[in-house]
Amino acid sequence: MKWNGVAGVPDDFDTGINRGLGVPPGTFHVALRCSSLEALEDRRKELLGKGLTIGEILPLHPYRSFFFDDPVNGLRLEYTARVADYTVEDQDPRSRILPMSIRLFHDAAHPAMSPFTEI
Repeated sequence: MKWNGVAGVPDDFDTGINRGLGVPPGTFHVALRCSSLEALEDRRKELLGKGLTIGEILPLHPYRSFFFDDPVNGLRLEYTARVADYTVEDQDPRSRILPMSIRLFHDAAHPAMSPFTEI
């Protein structure tokens, strides 16, 4: 949400939770689930067709996901589809390790960048 013309709220008030907390883009985000990989690919094409900057579809086992930033408030949004059954490791947050880095958080919503490259 962006505050526009609301008494007591400056026009440049930053509604981005990640910037406000001083954490990398994407740390706090909203994920929306698609029913299949095909539906995920179709949603990405639809959003690209509307002129949005969208990241590539990433392999985040057992999911595939793509990310983009809300053009109004910068909140990171994710569309995701589960493409494999959960394993025992997937169900235990202590053993589920995704390929994460600061670069991944930064680059996930940009198509020309490789988010799995370490910085």
